[in-house]
Amino acid sequence: MSTYVYGITRDSHPPLPEETVGVGDPPRPVRVVAAGPLAALVSDAPPDLKPKRRELLAHQNVLAEASSAGPVLPMRFGGVSPDDDAVTTALAAHEEHYLERLRALDGKAEYNVKATHDEEAVLHRVLTDAPGLRELHEANKAAGGGSHE
Repeated sequence: MSTYVYGITRDSHPPLPEETVGVGDPPRPVRVVAAGPLAALVSDAPPDLKPKRRELLAHQNVLAEASSAGPVLPMRFGGVSPDDDAVTTALAAHEEHYLERLRALDGKAEYNVKATHDEEAVLHRVLTDAPGLRELHEANKAAGGGSHE
């Protein structure tokens, strides 16, 4: 069976909770495949994997869980290897590169920040700060275009 790869970390990375599951229907248990100082977070790959919301969230959740305990090099969604042996071969072949990238992540954190704005307040600020735009806005309103307050 093919192996789905979520990310790469050090073999000393704290283990994921036993109930951690990834992609598939039913969701496949996530396990660790180690090679020297590196480890890959993997599961069996479902044969009919599609980038559906449920699958994308499962991939993201595995990475979020793992990242909460230390640095992880995330793989993009859909990373499948022929088997676990192919994963260990790839880890060994690129060991120094992966270790260097993990060292670069030590002590770092990732944040997902979302911002919203009040459209009227932003428009007012832009029109106040840019007289040329304010004149165009007024001319547009006078000609019957745009919004009328």
